Amino acid sequence: MSILLLPALSNRLSEIEAAPRSWLDGHSFSSELDALASNTANLTDEERRGCIAEIIAHRFHPTTPADRGPWDSYFGPTSSGTDQNGNEVYIPDAKQIDAEIIEYWKVRSVVV
Repeated sequence: MSILLLPALSNRLSEIEAAPRSWLDGHSFSSELDALASNTANLTDEERRGCIAEIIAHRFHPTTPADRGPWDSYFGPTSSGTDQNGNEVYIPDAKQIDAEIIEYWKVRSVVV
């Protein structure tokens, strides 16, 4: 399966990346991208993966050395809770991320 960005997301990402900034609020930015992809009912699987790859990426938060979060990693969820069946739920959830999305992030993180 591949990752395909919606044109609205691609255009906004290009605008952000072209403007020099010292800091970007990931939560606000992910909300902005989420609004641009508001009609998710008609997305292809590839477009859905593009939304996950770009929107969800900005929702993870850095952990501290003392608390490496539920996945023992630098990035952790924004929040967590328990569902009606007693299962732990994380937002965002690392289960949404697979090797293809990580490879996508690697390519996106390269500074030209």
